[in-house]
Amino acid sequence: MPKEYFIDGIDSGVRTVIEETIKIARDLGAEIIDISLPHTEHGISVYYIICPAEVASNMARYDGIRYGNLAGNGGDINENRAEGLGDEVQRRSLVGSFVLSSGFYDAYYKKASLVRELIRDDFQKAFGQVDVILTPTAPTVAWKIGSK
Repeated sequence: MPKEYFIDGIDSGVRTVIEETIKIARDLGAEIIDISLPHTEHGISVYYIICPAEVASNMARYDGIRYGNLAGNGGDINENRAEGLGDEVQRRSLVGSFVLSSGFYDAYYKKASLVRELIRDDFQKAFGQVDVILTPTAPTVAWKIGSK
């Protein structure tokens, strides 16, 4: 179990279910040991840099000329992209273009890629010690269906 995943902000309901799961696993013969995944605290930050960069790179071809929608009688590239791509894709593509642009690539994308490798290395090291990593998937319990 990664010690970094069992922090003070975890909802008591989540903590209870995890502790019950650990007890069941022990009762079934599993050996429970503590591990460390120290770089995963940076996972969300890395995601919000790398994911938009990959979106920008992958979606660049959908300009309505080679691939994607062709607005009106040709239209311009911005009009074609706006018609063919949703708002979230456009936002991610803009952010991704920024982090991949000259002057920002080293400051953002390159550093995020290095941290991603540290996270990957943490998991490889952990799986050298254990077969399964038991963690909560969210710090709070799920909402009731239809409540949000």
